[in-house]
Amino acid sequence: MDGEFDVFDPEPFDTQKLLKPENPIEEACKFIKPILQMPCEDVDFWVIAFRVYSYKDKLLIMLKCLYKIFNLDPTNKQLLNELFAKYKEKFEQSEASKIKKTSNLLVDLTKALEIKLGINVEGNVPTLARDD
Repeated sequence: MDGEFDVFDPEPFDTQKLLKPENPIEEACKFIKPILQMPCEDVDFWVIAFRVYSYKDKLLIMLKCLYKIFNLDPTNKQLLNELFAKYKEKFEQSEASKIKKTSNLLVDLTKALEIKLGINVEGNVPTLARDD
């Protein structure tokens, strides 16, 4: 050591790179992933996480988000119906629905959530049971 510091010359700050990331979904996942492990009680966070992971077709994470949204706000039937319909559509289009082992787990969890939400599945369109 000669007593001098090595000078680190950072690359110039490019604001356009921040405004238009190459893969925005991956960038969003970097922020969301650690929060998924924490006891977050914000329904809006879980809705955003659901939507971000729906672009990546991550069915198990989408289902986790649905359970969390239901536990935090079970009275928001319109939101739950919308998100569950999107999940169900993704599930039916996925390769996972064709793989027996994975399919059984997701089918069981999906049916459990349908029961919990009080959803009647008529054809391909899930509808919430009415509170009469």
